[in-house]
Amino acid sequence: MMNPTRTARVATRQPVRHARDPDAIQLRLVGLRLAALMVALLSVLLLVLGAVAYVRTQDALLQPIRQAIQIRANGELRHVFDLSKEGGHEPLTEQEAAGVFITFVNRRMVVLGGSPSPFGNATPDRRAAEAAQDARVAIFSTRIHAGQQYMLYSKPVLHNGRAVGAVQTGMSEQQYRESLQALLQILLIVGGIGLVASGGITGLVVSRALLPIRQALRRQRDFVADAAHELRTPLTIMRSTAEVGLANGTEDEQQRAEQSLVQSNHLTHLVDDLSLLARADSGVLDLERSPLDLSRLTVETISGVEILAEEQGVRVEVDLPDELRMLGDAGRLRQLLLILLDNAVKYTPEGGDIEVSVERRRSRAQLRVHDSGPGIDAHDLPNLFDRFYQADRARGVAGSGLGLAIGRRIAEAHGGHLSAMNAPDGGAIFTISLPLA
Repeated sequence: MMNPTRTARVATRQPVRHARDPDAIQLRLVGLRLAALMVALLSVLLLVLGAVAYVRTQDALLQPIRQAIQIRANGELRHVFDLSKEGGHEPLTEQEAAGVFITFVNRRMVVLGGSPSPFGNATPDRRAAEAAQDARVAIFSTRIHAGQQYMLYSKPVLHNGRAVGAVQTGMSEQQYRESLQALLQILLIVGGIGLVASGGITGLVVSRALLPIRQALRRQRDFVADAAHELRTPLTIMRSTAEVGLANGTEDEQQRAEQSLVQSNHLTHLVDDLSLLARADSGVLDLERSPLDLSRLTVETISGVEILAEEQGVRVEVDLPDELRMLGDAGRLRQLLLILLDNAVKYTPEGGDIEVSVERRRSRAQLRVHDSGPGIDAHDLPNLFDRFYQADRARGVAGSGLGLAIGRRIAEAHGGHLSAMNAPDGGAIFTISLPLA
């Protein structure tokens, strides 16, 4: 075992209040998840309704354009036939009707006439006109010209079952596009306002719904704290009585007194643990912080556990740096280390090893306790640090189920974290991450 260099401790202690309330945090997370779920469901509903409204409106806006260019084309079919018979005279010029322009072409795609068109004297959509004549069916198409999109309608002119030309009418979709853009903006604004409002209302409703649970948990914590406080006096009396009987009683009385003393000590430790958890949950866990050497504290704590480990045939191997300075409560940190070391000794079989190491990771210290026991069942890992969780029973070791819960509270009170995992080569690894000075 390495003996880190001893350094003088500066006795400048000040109480630090740990204000995190795990139950309140969990309830807040539950509330946020419920609110997020409601907002997500409402978002999906608004998205579906908005999409349906957008598609229906799109069809409703396009329908008048289709009808206008279709009616104009059907009413002017005779002009193509007349112009074709005249042998290609000068193209006719007709006035644009209600924004609809028209172009007449013969079978060879020569423009015969029409009204003024944004496309000039050219066929607006030559491919559509040819396709309409080839298939002898009317075709709707779109073309973009000078930054604007136009809807076009190409209808073949038939004579004796043969296509002799085509009428192509068109109309700008600018107003249609502007109407769709305005509708989309309205849908986004209304949807956004609805989501914000629903999020606020849902959060308020969920918060009010969880209020009785929060109050019940607070009353439970207060009860545990009060019960732990009230049990201290009778337990002290029981322990004192047992100690007197152990010192002055007969052999039979001493045996009973010894059993009573063991149980009273066990109950005292349990009450102390409950009191500590109640204070931590209520945000009143006081820490007496002072500068300390984590390496030295680890060595001193291991020295007290080595005797127990040797009795069970377990070796403790240590790998520590010479010095790691931090600001913390030496008593609480020693308690945290004892919890992890005690668990490691319990679960390590005879002839096994426990490896304790500390290393610096940037501005933090990482302390690892690695045992060579059976490891932790996968279904136990998520709940391992919950109070009263009895993963020990499955592994054949009895316990109160409070040690690891207390250990995590102590680590968090120091601004750190306690985690557990199974080692690839077997055994469990508990890791404490603490900020360095």
